[in-house]
Amino acid sequence: MTDPLFPYQWHLANAGQDTLSSTRPVAGIDLNLDGLHAAGVRGTGVRVAVVDSGLDIRHEDLQANVVAGASLNFQNNSSDPTPSESDPDHGTAVAGIVAARGWNSLGGRGVAPEAGLQGFNYIKSQNGTNMVLALGMSPQAAAAHVFNLSYGSETLDAGPISLDEIEAFDQFLASTRNNLGGIYVKSAGNSFLEMAKVDCSLAQRYGVGCANSNFETLNNLSAMTVVGAVNAAGKRSSYSTPGASVLVAGLGGEAGVHRDRLPGLPDLLYEPAMVTTDLSGCDKGYHRSIGKAINALDVVGPSPLDPSCNYTAMFNGTSAAAPTVSGVVAMMLQVNPALTRREVQYLLATTARPVNYPGTPVKVEGLVIDDAWVVNGASRAFSNAFGFGLVDARAAVAAARQGSGLSAPRQSSWLSARPASPEAIPYRDGAGARGSIPIAVSDALTVETVQVSFSTTHRDPAKLRVTLISPSGTRSILVWPFSGLKPLTGTTAAGFGSDLMRSNAFLDEKAQGTWRLEVVDVSAPSGSSTALFTHWSLRIAGR
Repeated sequence: MTDPLFPYQWHLANAGQDTLSSTRPVAGIDLNLDGLHAAGVRGTGVRVAVVDSGLDIRHEDLQANVVAGASLNFQNNSSDPTPSESDPDHGTAVAGIVAARGWNSLGGRGVAPEAGLQGFNYIKSQNGTNMVLALGMSPQAAAAHVFNLSYGSETLDAGPISLDEIEAFDQFLASTRNNLGGIYVKSAGNSFLEMAKVDCSLAQRYGVGCANSNFETLNNLSAMTVVGAVNAAGKRSSYSTPGASVLVAGLGGEAGVHRDRLPGLPDLLYEPAMVTTDLSGCDKGYHRSIGKAINALDVVGPSPLDPSCNYTAMFNGTSAAAPTVSGVVAMMLQVNPALTRREVQYLLATTARPVNYPGTPVKVEGLVIDDAWVVNGASRAFSNAFGFGLVDARAAVAAARQGSGLSAPRQSSWLSARPASPEAIPYRDGAGARGSIPIAVSDALTVETVQVSFSTTHRDPAKLRVTLISPSGTRSILVWPFSGLKPLTGTTAAGFGSDLMRSNAFLDEKAQGTWRLEVVDVSAPSGSSTALFTHWSLRIAGR
């Protein structure tokens, strides 16, 4: 038996074939499954919690993998998170990318087509209690191994979080999966080009992200595996939010439109999207009996490719990229269930394939505001758009079989620098010479991830570039200018800062030596602004 929609699933096997959109994919841009499914590596025995808007647990191509009684509907406290509304269900589409059942003569198949599925409709009922219940505190979620979080927020400022809250989150997320740490796969966001009620024109003009994955607090927790999106041409998906907290990229595609159905649109919209499961029936979901025809599958009402309207070929986003990574993680845990969270993250990072490499740095009057790819002091290539690159299923599973070889985890305390005389924030020509404050690290750690907090008196953060510099000289841009960060007018805040940001760029570097955080105002060429860089703190996790 085969799956009739599998030939259109370019993310699983890409030979440059027809994928229902006008533009064909570039051959080879896929997850490199390369015989894993045929060898029986299908995520068997691994449970993936889809923490999302819902999950159609009776869907013909999902029901065989749905774990009975293991889901949770926060709206009615039942074990059935199937939405009652007719609107498209994001979670059902996400679940299909992870684990649509394979070789059943129905639809397509998932990255891990025999992984168990559990649904938690947290997006429909968001609060702190439901969050921890969905992430492992409830009896249902406690049995999950991988948690797919294809959601986020368009953040207009760097949200507050206390050291106590960071510690509580760290301890809780490390305790899941029987203290091995659940694998929390989190989408980076879809706001590169635009954000609601925000003027992103300068970001679009300079070619940087209007949003930044570091602005969403959850992304900066060390337990989060933050995922960017790659399209079928092997480039950053047009919407994918970059940031130093991104670890790897998955496949998210573009819009999946065919010109024969909707002519006259920008070329980018005619590039492939993802084929996945949709709410069952023509009365609900993405593919239903209202709307516009998008491609040969997503017509108005039944189509020859999908006569029951149970599938869609127009799903995209980092919401689609994250479950491609969750599926790969499920296969990794099938072959080595003893892997810890940090080992999974390390193996994903070190087996990923750099794409669109080396890229072109973005500059303003000669000052780099986006580095494209940077090779760190341990010869690891990193990008704010892709992290360490596109996940490689074959390489990641092979590495998982061998184990990570990592020594025991170690973490520095929070180290702080608060000079008696705050540092003046220079304009562009002072970058590299002024505007930085050092912190000396004496611990002989090998870096896995780095977290920082900082404070300034600057009240217009969209003018700032904030860069973390390691003892090896590796530079990681944490904040770039022209983003959608709003000015602090009308607030009582002393100035722009963050309680928690993160960079993965320093993987495998030696931590010992002098670290610097540099703040530059790009809005003028020379001199210093009246704003001050007052203090910052650093914590390094590694081994």
